[in-house]
Amino acid sequence: MKLRNAILALGTAVALCAPLAFAGAAHSAPPDLQLVPDTSDTFRTTGCSGCFVTQVKAQLANFASIDRVFRLCGSGGGYTTATANDACNGGFGGGGNSQLLDYLVIQGQLKDSNNAANPGFGVPGGGAATVRISAGGSNVGIQCAGNGQGTGGFLAPEGNDGIPGTADDAGSNGIVANGFGVVGGGDANVGTANMVTPPLAACNAGLDRASEYLLPYPGGFGAAAPGGILNSNPTLPTTQLCVVNFDLDNNVAINGAPLGIAIGSGAVGPATATTGEATNLAVSCDTGFADVPTQDFFNNTFNADAFRNSDTYGAQIFKLIVNQNVVAKTDATKKVALAQPQIQNIFTGPGKSGSICSWDAAGAQAVGQPNDNIFVCFREDGSGTREVFRNTWMLESAGQKSTGTASGACNAQPLEAGGVKTSTKTMTQRNTGGDIATCVQSNPNAIGYVDVARSKAGTYAVPVLGVDPETNADIVTLVKCGMYPYWGPLAGGDGARNTGTNALANQHKATLKNLNAFPGNTNYIPLGTATTGVSYLKTRTNAPYGFKFIPTSCPGFLNPPNPAP
Repeated sequence: MKLRNAILALGTAVALCAPLAFAGAAHSAPPDLQLVPDTSDTFRTTGCSGCFVTQVKAQLANFASIDRVFRLCGSGGGYTTATANDACNGGFGGGGNSQLLDYLVIQGQLKDSNNAANPGFGVPGGGAATVRISAGGSNVGIQCAGNGQGTGGFLAPEGNDGIPGTADDAGSNGIVANGFGVVGGGDANVGTANMVTPPLAACNAGLDRASEYLLPYPGGFGAAAPGGILNSNPTLPTTQLCVVNFDLDNNVAINGAPLGIAIGSGAVGPATATTGEATNLAVSCDTGFADVPTQDFFNNTFNADAFRNSDTYGAQIFKLIVNQNVVAKTDATKKVALAQPQIQNIFTGPGKSGSICSWDAAGAQAVGQPNDNIFVCFREDGSGTREVFRNTWMLESAGQKSTGTASGACNAQPLEAGGVKTSTKTMTQRNTGGDIATCVQSNPNAIGYVDVARSKAGTYAVPVLGVDPETNADIVTLVKCGMYPYWGPLAGGDGARNTGTNALANQHKATLKNLNAFPGNTNYIPLGTATTGVSYLKTRTNAPYGFKFIPTSCPGFLNPPNPAP
């Protein structure tokens, strides 16, 4: 252990002065050493929470084996645990309440792209790699890879001093010798204002279930990877480690997580404007992404910016979800189905022209609830998921319907049997796709929008324009054939950390365009060439469609919607 710590100290001192370089075959440093920020990280990518799974899958396609996976877990305070699979183990803070968040560190060995068995994947020579993937939002992706060349918040098991093997490492409990990577640990005063060090826990075994979609292999972590399009899939570790941060001000968020905090700015403690609650580090990125091109944003702060070396990669697919208490008005065994006017008026602010506040007015009912007031969960300004929703459903020939943000009473609505009904609508903002899913899960009258692969117990996908994303399992084909419009063209560019020589950063962008990297995928499809991928172009979410080719494998009919759960 003494030798290891000496190596760590020496490696850190050397690394802090080293140029940014790719960890190739010659780089065989221990995984802990590779977590020194700004030097030995192989690759860092940030941006849209809607494309988090897409970026994870693109990276997994480039790994030959994976040694360790860390994931951020928000605990205590305002978090609730609806199912055991939504939590990290250990019973931390607030009676064990916790929620898995979309910030990830993957360590392992990359495929050797010179090997004929790995066509189109890996990097020359393979080698050890540490990859950080964060989902701070499309606005963070734009800021990190736009003209401003900013930073993103990246998960830091090594604590907010940015150095592994020191006292603030997750799980170290002040014992330098343990470093991070030790299951358990953490301060005795977990979840309180006296908490100093973030603990490290084993994530629940259910983390890798299909609905959390962290890994694209059935059976989860440790299971044999299936055969198929990829010639080889990475072998996987049996344990994922959760870096636990605490919601000390009860706002159901880890303050500072999207953008992180400056290295060395202090230990995690009570929420303040200075330190926040996160051990995420505010560091530069190699690539940044948004669910839509920057010009699709309504806010001038974002649509006036541009990605550096901008490109468009593929169709990022979305869906509406409702709480399972919301069902069809005339038949509780059927899902509520919506068309564009209903969607517009549900998400229009209370008191605005056409706005509806009751599920009854949308052809639905909230079973077992004392009222049928609509509860809307929506994303923050700067969210690409929000912009895809706005550009798909809120735009019309007469202009743009305004997306509401404030709760309140709607205008009195006439009843078919006579008289009027006055209802109220709750509008609540959440900052990630996972937060939206939890919001809908937790509120019996709720509706929201998420990427199509994300699901939560107690919610279901809403059929729109006759398409039920849950019965049309091959939703990718419907997007490819122009039969499902709810998607945005994933866009991205290079951050300041990428000077063009980072082999894995370049490979990541190539992988996002590689159909073979996403076998059986449900939420993303590379745009492809003139004879593959999506059969029509839309350079902007609401742009006119132009056919690239006539697809030959489109279904002749749509499957009927599933029954209500």
